[in-house]
Amino acid sequence: MSLTSFIQRPDVKALLRQHVQMSRVRFPERPICEPLTTHYGLIGTAFDYLCRFCLQRHYPHAIARRWVAEETLSLVMAPSVFHKEAEAVFDLARQIVSVAKEQQTRYLKEGLLTEALLSSCLLLAQLDPLYRSGMLYEPFGKIDRLDLRDMQQLGRALIYTGMAQLVSQEVCLLNPVFGASSLVGGADTDLILDHCLIDIKTTKWLKFSREYLDQLIGYYLLYLIGGIPGLQGEHAITHLGIYYSRHAYLYSFSVESLIPADSLKVLLPAFTKLAVALRSSREL
Repeated sequence: MSLTSFIQRPDVKALLRQHVQMSRVRFPERPICEPLTTHYGLIGTAFDYLCRFCLQRHYPHAIARRWVAEETLSLVMAPSVFHKEAEAVFDLARQIVSVAKEQQTRYLKEGLLTEALLSSCLLLAQLDPLYRSGMLYEPFGKIDRLDLRDMQQLGRALIYTGMAQLVSQEVCLLNPVFGASSLVGGADTDLILDHCLIDIKTTKWLKFSREYLDQLIGYYLLYLIGGIPGLQGEHAITHLGIYYSRHAYLYSFSVESLIPADSLKVLLPAFTKLAVALRSSREL
């Protein structure tokens, strides 16, 4: 269970739709970095790593938590996770993380989108599914050249267009975990820049769906319940947004424009009650 699964439950979905109305969003015409393969999930996760590296270089005050790929190293030797080749997988995973650390350090100094850096992002992305779902990416440790080209175009779009929109004056939290994440079995978001919580979508469709809105509202409610480590009270989240990486476009909106204070007074305790009940059922 995770926040994504939680908000798909019929009772939670109905609650969010009752208290949060969605209006149509009109997007401007934007150039697109067309996908070059069908490895959509892998590219999305690899871009998340690259985006965080770019923000770290751009904003010295950026705070990044331990990579999910690093957390995987504590799992791969568990007999229940892998087959008899676990030791070989562990050695390769450790090498992937080590090389990625070197490439990140070089990028933070030089700022060059090298093939080696982008390759490391793709390999780190192969480790994430193991930690999140216990599944090993196949073919593990190998890189499709078209995926590499895809990352190159996404990286250029981010640097030359996207970074002008991903602005941070004081707060830049990269992949933070919510204090109340345990209520829904785990929840982390991509970015918090000053007063805006941002989710990254590496999709070819420049559209804002009800599913996207529910996810953002779910994040916001978890933030209200348990806060976010590293985010002080004076830097309250007031806006939510999505960065569409294939269009290098940030769409954001104020929370109060969608959830009036009266609705929030009802929505927050009801959401909390459902989340607490879910956690209690898991603990039985």
